[in-house]
Amino acid sequence: MLNFGLALRQEYRRRGIRVLTLCPGPVETAFFEVIGTRNAAVTGSMTTPEPVVRAALRALDRDRGYIAPGLGHALTAHLTPRRPRTVVAAIAERITRKVLTPAPAAPTTRECAA
Repeated sequence: MLNFGLALRQEYRRRGIRVLTLCPGPVETAFFEVIGTRNAAVTGSMTTPEPVVRAALRALDRDRGYIAPGLGHALTAHLTPRRPRTVVAAIAERITRKVLTPAPAAPTTRECAA
């Protein structure tokens, strides 16, 4: 998405259209309720929407191509493209498997008595 956003930015900048790619990391929204798990927030730390919006508006004012608010998200955005794609794909597969694999169900009272 980052490369796509940067390409759009380059293509439309002469037309006066500004494109900003936002890489916010996990944000406290209803997204995690909709998908049914908070495990998708792989970094563990979430931010609220307000600082993300402030950072995005500041980046637009400064005519930036992209912004990754927060040190951890900025490092990830900068370092991920420098890793071999096979490594990035393997990491993404592990993360996705953790998110999509349901946790084992707790034993019921009947199972405990057996």
